[in-house]
Formats: sequence, C-alpha cells, structure tokens
Amino acid sequence: AALLLVVASVAMAPQAQAQNDNNNQRARPEVRELVVQSSAHFQRGDYEAALQALLSAYKQQPLPLLLFNIAQTYRKAGRSQAALEWYQRFVTELPQSPLTPEAEAHSAALRAELAAQKAAQDRADAERLSAEARARLQEAEAVAAANEVERQRAQAAMLERQNQKPATPVWRRGWFWGVVGGTVAVGAAVAI
Repeated sequence: AALLLVVASVAMAPQAQAQNDNNNQRARPEVRELVVQSSAHFQRGDYEAALQALLSAYKQQPLPLLLFNIAQTYRKAGRSQAALEWYQRFVTELPQSPLTPEAEAHSAALRAELAAQKAAQDRADAERLSAEARARLQEAEAVAAANEVERQRAQAAMLERQNQKPATPVWRRGWFWGVVGGTVAVGAAVAI
C-alpha cells in the first residue's frame, strides 16, 4: 500500500508537490516507469526485484519519497539494518511528510529487532564459548586421569629422594683420609 502512495506521489503534478520544498520536482518518465515496475514486483512479493527497480529510480532521480519505498522494500526483504538506514534517511529528508510517523514507528521496531538479534547472538556466542571451555576441561581431566599412575610414581620417587640421607662427601669419609695419609707417608719415605 505504501508503494502505491509513492507511485501516486511521484506521478502527481508539480503544483501538488510544491507544498514540500524537498519534493517539488516531477518524476521523469523513466523514473515513473521504474516505480511502477517496483510496485508490481512488490505486490508479487519479489522484493529483490522491487528493490533493484527502486534503487535504479533513486539513482536516476533522487526523489525523497523513494527513500520510504526503498526502506519498506528492504524491511519486507528481511534486511533490517538497511531498512533502518533508509527510514532514517527518509525522516531526515522529509520530516514533515505524513509518512514520517510510520517511518519512525518502523525504525523503532527495527532497532528493537536488531538489539534482540544482537543479544541472541551474544548469548549464543557465550554458550558456545562455555561449551568449548567445558570440553577443554574434560580433555584436561582425561589427560590427568590417564597420567595419574605416572604422576603417583613421580611423586613417590620425589618423596623417596627427600627421605634419603644426603650422601656424605668424599672428603668426610675415613677411607679418603687413610688414602691421603698413606700417600703422604709413601711420598715422605720415597723422599728420604
């Protein structure tokens, strides 16, 4: 229905459009034809074809009323972010249009929808990261369980080494001094 309003607005006489300074030009015939084509596509639910026709029309002649139709078509095509941007452009260019309240209402709904989508994505990301962390923890527990016997052996060996008396250095042993004394005595005897 909104597309038909814009088709009628784009096709109306210049004197009727003169009440809005931003829309005081008559649509060129090729632009009117593209708008009519887009309306037919829109009515059939072929939003991508309708969008292409509208974008082409807007490129040829940037009439502010086309912004509303482009936004509507993006919204119907499920492209919320693009729809929101085009609605905002429309409200900026034609703040006094009778379609402005509708554009603002759609904008508010789209912002809420996009926020909900972001929250759902954030929640899904958090759940995915949590699941990955749990999986890594389970892997670590499995590795720990597989190495439990080896860990216990290593711990027992460490405790055994700690309980053993430290080895007495060679110079503190009696036989060492006997050898040293015997060597000195032999050396002294040889020297005499």
